[in-house]
Amino acid sequence: MCLLLSVACSDVKLEPIPETVVDRDDKLEIKGSLCTRSPQSLQFPLRVLFIVDSSESMAVTDPPDPETEETGRERAVRETWEGLLAVPGADVKISIIRFSSGAKVQTLTEDGKAYTDDPALLGTATQALQFTDFSTNYRQALKEARETIKDEMVETELESRARSRYVVVFLSDGIPDSGTTDGKQDILDDIVQITELEEVFGVGSLEFHTAYVSSGFTPAADAPAQKLLQEMAETGGGSYRSFPNGEEINFLFVDFSVLERVYTLKTLAAINMNAVSFTPQGLVDLSGTFDPAAFVDQDGDDKPTCGELLVDSDMDGLADLRELEAGTDPLDRDTDHDGLSDRVEVEQGNGEDDNGPDPLDPSDSGCYAKVACEGDACGCIDFDADGVCDCDDADADGQCDYVDGDGDQLPDCEEVYLGTSPNGADTDADGVPDLLETRFGTSASTVDHLGDLDFDSTSNALEVFTGTDPLCPDSAFRSEVAFRYQLDSHGLSADENVCYDFRISNITLMPTLETGWNRILIFAGEVAFDAPDSFADYRIACVEARYRIDDAGRPAQVEYKEPSSGRFSLTEADFVPAQDFDPAVNCSRP
Repeated sequence: MCLLLSVACSDVKLEPIPETVVDRDDKLEIKGSLCTRSPQSLQFPLRVLFIVDSSESMAVTDPPDPETEETGRERAVRETWEGLLAVPGADVKISIIRFSSGAKVQTLTEDGKAYTDDPALLGTATQALQFTDFSTNYRQALKEARETIKDEMVETELESRARSRYVVVFLSDGIPDSGTTDGKQDILDDIVQITELEEVFGVGSLEFHTAYVSSGFTPAADAPAQKLLQEMAETGGGSYRSFPNGEEINFLFVDFSVLERVYTLKTLAAINMNAVSFTPQGLVDLSGTFDPAAFVDQDGDDKPTCGELLVDSDMDGLADLRELEAGTDPLDRDTDHDGLSDRVEVEQGNGEDDNGPDPLDPSDSGCYAKVACEGDACGCIDFDADGVCDCDDADADGQCDYVDGDGDQLPDCEEVYLGTSPNGADTDADGVPDLLETRFGTSASTVDHLGDLDFDSTSNALEVFTGTDPLCPDSAFRSEVAFRYQLDSHGLSADENVCYDFRISNITLMPTLETGWNRILIFAGEVAFDAPDSFADYRIACVEARYRIDDAGRPAQVEYKEPSSGRFSLTEADFVPAQDFDPAVNCSRP
């Protein structure tokens, strides 16, 4: 269904539906209710960067107070961050850059981060603003500022960027010294490059404010600096303030409030982790006899083909039939236990003339540092007992640790190979989660949800959301295998959230090896109503249902399905933030 309403209509070509060959009781329906989160329940990050002139002239224009020994610029910066950090529950971090002939971040943490909420570190950084030296170089300060802001945005989770507000306050007492290369247009261009980060990273807003501390000599002497700083603020979409000599410096002219927006549902999408579509699997030899338990034979030709679903028992995205070709274990998502799933290693290539990873070689993934260890001393697993860690096992459960920082069910190491972001569930912000795109063969890094890769008059997004194959014209089987969605909105509530009732039906269960269990995930992504193209904030719900057939693989004989009704009901509590989602804890069974 969703990019929400994108399933409401499509130009599907009408073709004769073939006689149904398969007669199974293998369908599942999931219904429930879900509300977007209210603004009051969400954190809206605020990042403030102070860029403060510490050239020699500041000792004259802003000398220390004889009683407190604190300069006006120190006091203004300190009072601002003290007030911001005092707000209960606020997600506020501050960075301070001191500049003269050069520029340096004063708030670097032990792990190299430029923004902090540590009062002790901020206090030390603020005190450093008192010291003056050398000349005034705007461009060095602006270059340092851009890198500081960019690094913070890179580290920020995609989903929280749209809620983030970045505020820059630039304070100086004069124009750049004549010995620098700080031409006015170059300076304004530098600010444009800073403000462009807002669009590049999809943050809620970025503003550049300026303040001028007057020399107190003559209006004519102040005019060049005032004009430059005014233009800098205008270019940066911020405000400008001048402080005549002797007037108390403050930043009351800057709005430090956080963004709060009403959210709406952008995506509701289900995926059966144990079912994969035919085309992305790249099956080569289709001449043999196939176990009917390995796929759903819609056309009765005894072999898998376009539009038919294949069983994926270990949920690695590689069909059991494809694992037989590749020599991998269909019951182990990572046969060689090197941190990359079998699907990723097979797709990346393992031929004789290919330098890609091999799903049977535990030494080629690059996911883990190969360090010498004995036993469990290093918190790792050494399957081949060669004294070198094969993979991390920090929790000592005997299983490799697959770090998945964004919780989108794609381990971080795999995301590197796939070209997706480990900081968010939807790298290209097109409303189709990375997990679904990588499994179905559409692009997770470029916006292609409205495209039609197989030219069957059905968009890529619609095919992915309904579980059909976006890489082959499968309209003949679509009525049999496509998920069906129903979504009803109750409108905006008094808490400024929107609640929905939903129903997802016609989910095909697969007879997985040994157990018959299927895992179905439901991704719910929400965005600010006035920023529909921004990164969605995802929650995930999960149910597990069972479908088994007899030993001969014939579903027409003895079937076994749990729940026998083929229905699940979910509530708001079943949807867990993606970063916190753990299938071992958050999946419901009958």
